Amino acid sequence: MAIRTLFTRLSLALLALTLLAGATLAEPARIAVRAWAHDGHGRIAFQWASAEPYRAAIEEGGLVVRFDHPFTADYGSVTDQLGSYVTGVVPGEDGRSVRFELTGDFRVRSESYDNVVAIDLLPATEVKAAATPPVRTVATGAPAAEAASPPRVAVRRGEHDAYSRLVFDWPRKVEYETMQEGDRVTIRFAAPASLDLSEVNRDLPAFVGRLSAQSGADGSETRFAVPEGSDLRHFRLGNKIVVDVMRPKPGAGNGKSGTGVEERRAAAPQPSTAAASKPSAAPKPDVAADTGAGKPAAMPAAPPAAKPAARPSTLPVVESPRAPAHAAPAPAPRNLLADTDVQGASAAAPSSLPSDLPTVVIEPERRGDATRLVFAWHEATGLAAFERGGNWYFVFDRKAIVDDGEVRAGYGSDIVEAEQVAHGGATVVRIRATDKVYPEVSRRDFRWIADFLPTPAPPLGKVIDVKPQPRAEGGPEIFFPVTDAAPRVSFTDPEVGDTIIAVPLLSEGPGVATGRAFTQFEVLPSRLGVAMAVRADDLAVEVAATGVRVTARDGLLLSRTAAASAFEMQAESGGGTIAMKPSLLKLAEWRRDGAGPFNLVRQDLQRALALAPEGGRAAARMDLAKFYLGHRFYADALGVLERLVAKSRDVALDPVYLAMRGLAEYGLGRYEEARQIFDRPAFDDIPEIGLWRAAVSARLKDWTAARLEFATGADAMPVMDPESRIAFTLQQVEAMMQLDEPDRAEATLDILERDEKPFIEPRQRSWINLARGRLAFLDGAFDEARERLDATIAGVDRKAAVEARLEKVKLREAMNEITPEEKAAELEGLRFTWRGDDFERHLLVDLGEHYIAEHKYAEGLNTLRQAVGYFPKSSETQSIARRMSEVFTGLYVSGEADSLPPIQALGLYYDFQELTPVGRAGDEMVRRLAERLVSVDLLGNAADLLQHQVKYRLKGAEQSEVAARLAVIYLLDRQASSALEVLRTTNNLGLEAPIRETRAHLEARALVDLERYGEALSLLRNDASHEAQMLRADVHWRSRDWAAAEKAYQALLGERWNDESPLDRSDLEHVMKRAVALSMANDWEALAELRGRYGPLLHDTPESDAFEVITAQVNRDETDFRQLASSIAQVNRLEAFMTNYRQQLERGGLFTPSEPNT
Repeated sequence: MAIRTLFTRLSLALLALTLLAGATLAEPARIAVRAWAHDGHGRIAFQWASAEPYRAAIEEGGLVVRFDHPFTADYGSVTDQLGSYVTGVVPGEDGRSVRFELTGDFRVRSESYDNVVAIDLLPATEVKAAATPPVRTVATGAPAAEAASPPRVAVRRGEHDAYSRLVFDWPRKVEYETMQEGDRVTIRFAAPASLDLSEVNRDLPAFVGRLSAQSGADGSETRFAVPEGSDLRHFRLGNKIVVDVMRPKPGAGNGKSGTGVEERRAAAPQPSTAAASKPSAAPKPDVAADTGAGKPAAMPAAPPAAKPAARPSTLPVVESPRAPAHAAPAPAPRNLLADTDVQGASAAAPSSLPSDLPTVVIEPERRGDATRLVFAWHEATGLAAFERGGNWYFVFDRKAIVDDGEVRAGYGSDIVEAEQVAHGGATVVRIRATDKVYPEVSRRDFRWIADFLPTPAPPLGKVIDVKPQPRAEGGPEIFFPVTDAAPRVSFTDPEVGDTIIAVPLLSEGPGVATGRAFTQFEVLPSRLGVAMAVRADDLAVEVAATGVRVTARDGLLLSRTAAASAFEMQAESGGGTIAMKPSLLKLAEWRRDGAGPFNLVRQDLQRALALAPEGGRAAARMDLAKFYLGHRFYADALGVLERLVAKSRDVALDPVYLAMRGLAEYGLGRYEEARQIFDRPAFDDIPEIGLWRAAVSARLKDWTAARLEFATGADAMPVMDPESRIAFTLQQVEAMMQLDEPDRAEATLDILERDEKPFIEPRQRSWINLARGRLAFLDGAFDEARERLDATIAGVDRKAAVEARLEKVKLREAMNEITPEEKAAELEGLRFTWRGDDFERHLLVDLGEHYIAEHKYAEGLNTLRQAVGYFPKSSETQSIARRMSEVFTGLYVSGEADSLPPIQALGLYYDFQELTPVGRAGDEMVRRLAERLVSVDLLGNAADLLQHQVKYRLKGAEQSEVAARLAVIYLLDRQASSALEVLRTTNNLGLEAPIRETRAHLEARALVDLERYGEALSLLRNDASHEAQMLRADVHWRSRDWAAAEKAYQALLGERWNDESPLDRSDLEHVMKRAVALSMANDWEALAELRGRYGPLLHDTPESDAFEVITAQVNRDETDFRQLASSIAQVNRLEAFMTNYRQQLERGGLFTPSEPNT
């Protein structure tokens, strides 16, 4: 009985120690708490030194906010600013939480911005948002494992004539299901994730309504609306999940699509769908048509997580019209520093800014000599920032009301005034500042920050090039190579009256350093994004994935100076046309095709080098290296170039030498080295190097950079030799497919096969078939995909054939034609077909993920380990290693390993124990495994795991706690001496009282098992706890001190005989043992009293007969009495303790308190 109660005490003590650990290990952080009252909600902001996990919820009429770490704060701002929301503030006793008593019923909306946690109180009558998912806690008595945040899953869109596509780019294979009820679609995934919907919701496909998402411990899901009559098609593509929303059937829904997106797109100017290097020749929309006046049709809103709703909404067009010369004056801007607009009328809710718009708060701060303005958006928003006429314009691609009412006085003297320019679909803020400051723009989470710094202007982090392209296929154009561009915004300058077109960017960094004036428009200098003042009505601005393209309906007028590039210009005699040739890498010329056989030409060049005088050998070496490069002898070329630079140091800066060196590195598969050479600023304006930069980026799987560089190098494509043109085009097609632009890829392949038909060789035909097969797969044309892939497999190019075999495995999986076992066999076979490059690495990753998805963890982790070991220098090696650690940790922390046989779980741990995470997460993982091993009597293995922690990993209180666990296991394994040793060698100072008491009870238990009764009693001398009383009773019982034993059991029983309820197992044992002790001590009077008091309570129990025999005044030498007394005298608590211990494991925790059990 003593051990059982002792064990419960141990559980409670260790649990209490865990709850107190955080407070004892670190001083509370001092954090700033600020509050504001906004229109319709109140905000409380907690500013930590770094990002901090949190939970916020309404509990019993109050707002409770909990953090992972202890903190202190001053809540004066809350009570001062939020009197209509909060009546009082009560910090939590745990030091990690705070409770705000509320004035009424509110709901909570919470967000985190880097190190700031913002909690909003909103009226409870509105539709409730999805609750913040709770932070997982661990109730095992050990420190909580560091739970990994769910992975970010990018969601991409695609637009096709017959369907709209959504692609969920999971980092690993995840099971999913789709459900469609009328015009509502729900997609559920069997794993938690942070679904990044910003790209899709920013520009919705034609047949898809706005998406919403939520995630919990058991999985994640997204919901959206589709047109009435649309069907779904979905399949898996590797780890990606593809969902197609088909065009509505004719006549469905009374001829209306139900989403309104098609109508919106029809009214808005369309980007070209041709390849980036081949702009469309179709007429471009002019500025006058850029009005956005067409009102989109109503679209069913994405259903909220709690309850589906059919509330209609509209999708506004971002561009605002350009005001004609005879039009009425532009709407007066709203003055944000006063409550009236410029004309004196109330601007609280101007007609051009509906009151139901979201509100964006400007939060000013003084930071030394700088004034900081923070535009506190709550979703991803693009920004363009530029200066014109002494005004700074901040143009956002989303529509909102800008509010600075409660912090108006915080601007300081640097900001003269701030106004919001009315706009139909965007947010335009005009700020007039003194000429002594200049803004620097940055982004943090969804917030845009403008730091107005003393002049001179800070340099731009990255400059956007202004690239005239007079020979573009669709006519002359100006191209700005940028990525992450948001839709363009057109508005009328309130002071000048002309039209400004701005292209916001979604990421911080690039701006236009110097303005440039062209005949039809003027490029304005910017701190971020692109901005231009329009001078002609036929100007068209197209925002594409690779950048911003400016054209004109009647042709853009560019001067020869503006159009100059790094190409050599050669006027053809008599024609006046311009012919171009590469200025650096003239591979066709370097081959010397008409000079004779390869070996003879090489010998002539080598002979010339040998006979050249010392001063002329540099040119001879250069000629030989060029010849090697022309014939793709990259290693030979690199050897000659290295010898060249060793003898002639000055050549190291020569552009031709650098370009040759970069090409040699590329040809040898050393892509990072090639990128370092090609990325030199000296090559920025040379289109042919742009193509090689694109090729390097494609090899490094940097598809966004590849797409951008292909667009930059488009001018050089016509002058390349046919083999290079075909190779570059195929890489461009691959980049388009990877970026989910199948239509552009298809069009580019069409142009390739049309224009290069005479030059396409069988080897190149294999790659074209492979690309066509992949595109057909993406398009859902599975039969065509199979035909193309089979043609590739039968072709002459071995590498293409191997990739086609892998693609065919994915195709068969999407068509449910292959079992998991067959897929594994196919992938294993491909491992030995092609070795040593990116294909093998990606194949190993695919195979490893397949094994993991099939719960074959050893095979999966071992395969991923091979990928890391075979390719240690790969840029993906670290992500593979992180994935291994994620899987391994998930097995033992999240409980997935519980499905494995214990021996297999132990073997898996020892095989991959190097993946054990450092810190508390790793320690918790080891403890959970130890508990699992104890549950199946693998006590020695469990002890080994914890002994390693105690000896090598842990210190202080945590070491003492785990040592107590280890002592319990030793006692279970009847190793009392080992239990005693580990307890006495980990008796650290500063332990909390509960853990000290528990360790003392375990030590006493070990001493009893070692029959060192005097030491055990001495250890318990001043301990009056119930557990100590039970231990002392066991000591007297085991030492046959019957008089002391009966007194100890009497103390445990107390007045229990007065209670008529049935005796539990613990009381029965105490009664029986006291009876034996009284009998052995010859105390017949007390024995008779015991018989009289407890006889009725033992009536009709299994112990009734035994009690009668023991309490009868009979000869103690009689056989029945001796046998019965002997059997009772041997009773101890060890087996009961083990039973209780295993039951605790089945309930999920080694030290979870449980009811006593015999």
